[in-house]
Amino acid sequence: MIQATEWNPYYYYPQQCEKQGEEFFSRYQVIFEIGCPDQKMKGLKETNLRTCRFCGKKKPYVTFHKVAHVIPEMLGNRFLVYDQECDDCNGIFGRYENDLANYLGIRRTIQNVHGKKIPVYKSKFDEIVARFEKDSTEGDYLSIKRSEVGKDNFEFDKEKNQMYITYTKNPYVPLKVFKALMRIALAIMPQHELKNYKFALEFLRTSKHDDKFMGFGIVHTYTLPLLTFRFEKPSAFLFRKKNPKDPLFSHLFVICFMNCEFQLFIPFHESDIEHCIRGAIETPWMPPILGRQDPTEIGEIVVASRDFNSLDKKIDDVDKLIIPNLFKDYETMPFINKESGEIYEKKFEAEKVIGMNLQFIEVKEDNNKS
Repeated sequence: MIQATEWNPYYYYPQQCEKQGEEFFSRYQVIFEIGCPDQKMKGLKETNLRTCRFCGKKKPYVTFHKVAHVIPEMLGNRFLVYDQECDDCNGIFGRYENDLANYLGIRRTIQNVHGKKIPVYKSKFDEIVARFEKDSTEGDYLSIKRSEVGKDNFEFDKEKNQMYITYTKNPYVPLKVFKALMRIALAIMPQHELKNYKFALEFLRTSKHDDKFMGFGIVHTYTLPLLTFRFEKPSAFLFRKKNPKDPLFSHLFVICFMNCEFQLFIPFHESDIEHCIRGAIETPWMPPILGRQDPTEIGEIVVASRDFNSLDKKIDDVDKLIIPNLFKDYETMPFINKESGEIYEKKFEAEKVIGMNLQFIEVKEDNNKS
């Protein structure tokens, strides 16, 4: 692992990303980073003194009754809130977050993400249902069930000692997923920079420009092994290009949550428009940044760039989830008689499995180092 001394010596990125890291940190510098506190925030302005950073309105033209979260509560943020989002804008952004939740699928439930509560997940057609169950005797566990035995929702790989869960996500609109992430980026944007994002703020709040401006809705993702790695709390970072004349997007936004790291370049900065028109803009992504030096503690990182430039509702997005290190032995398995409590061994027959209860030890990443 390479120490990210150009930014923060507590962070590291993989050795194979050395050139990527050198290029990125030579062209971008961090200007803001934020994590989620453990308790309620103090010092917020009274509602009659607030101004919405997205629409520019204040009382009596808008209200500020709702609690506005900087990072969505659905991603595990309980207490990081702010006083610059009116109820009207909050309602618009909440609808985008519904699409983000559907895009993330079963992952929030499997990773025990606390928003208001851990969500019960039901896939399209209820083919897969996942929920956390509390058991004061044996300990809490994750229950995953499929609706019908014989379907290929569950696959067991004996050689790799892992299980695959295949399901269809609930419908979502890709551009709304991008807007949900873009909203977080603009929520942490320094106030003096917002004047350069006037069109971005309008684009975010309305749909009238959606079919006219496409091509920028790309999200670069890093996904770490499920159930063995998870960021303890969501955190977000904002980077700005060092040379204003460089043919780059002015800002890169990074958010870390669950076992994921998402990156996107923020569109519509006034000084970026010329580069975009000429088609000369470059997109150097940041390497995956982690707070650990030993790569064996992290495992394989899956890299992908996902295109969210569409208004067409995705109704058939099939996701395949990998659960590693599931069983020690695939020939026989321990079963429990719920009535008697007796534990006995029986031949494992994968085709007959209708569900399973999982208990595991999480390895959490402390991503709030400074």
